[in-house]
Order: sequence, then C-alpha cells, then structure tokens
Amino acid sequence: MRSLSSVKVFWPDKDALEGHLKRYVASLLVREEVVDVYLCGSWAKGTHTVASDVDLLILINDRAGSATQKPRDRMPTYLPDSFPTSLDLFVYTVSEARQSPFVRKMLQTGTPFPHSAAEGADSRPGGELS
Repeated sequence: MRSLSSVKVFWPDKDALEGHLKRYVASLLVREEVVDVYLCGSWAKGTHTVASDVDLLILINDRAGSATQKPRDRMPTYLPDSFPTSLDLFVYTVSEARQSPFVRKMLQTGTPFPHSAAEGADSRPGGELS
C-alpha cells in the first residue's frame, strides 16, 4: 500500500522562541505590579516536545490583585498581542502564591527570569515564597 499524503511536523525554532520569550518577559517585568516571572513546565525542565506550550507563572503585588478576581481571570491582562506558540499564563498575587501548593510547586520547579542588573539578584521577592 502506498501513502499519497504525509504529515510534516515542524519544531519551533528554539532560538527564535527564546528571543520572543525574552522580549515578552522583559515587557512584563517593567510593569509596576509584576514582581517576578517564572518559566515552568516542560520548557523549564527541558522536556518540551513539538506540541508543548510555554507555561509562565507571573507573580504580581497584592495591591494589583482584586480580592474578588480569580487568578485565571487576570490572564487576559497579561497576554501578548502575538506569540509563536501556545502560551499558558498563571497570574497570582504574592499572598495567593504563599497559600497555594500548586504555585509553590511551580516556584520549586520553575526557572526565574532575571531582572535587570540594576536591581540585583538579591531583590527577587518571589524567591522568598519557596
């Protein structure tokens, strides 16, 4: 039996994706309410596949998070206009993160994005949560 069609699988260009990710995270980190951003999931573990999305944990200060707003309802505020692959955002206040076993696990297994050199590595408030 001869197959006349085939499936082509395209892996995302890792360098291009990392460039998009760095620019997007930089745009998040300049926002006043954003405390920290962590790369989580398979991309953080190095086990991503062609079907993997990018998982980001975004920690915001407590003043920015409405007490009545669920973390998932904050996601649209932080979505980029475009991104080369699927993107899952988890947006929590620092207080919510302290209380959530799910977020604490993300902090343990995720990779924090560096802030600018001017702020220094010791100023990462998210690191205090783990």
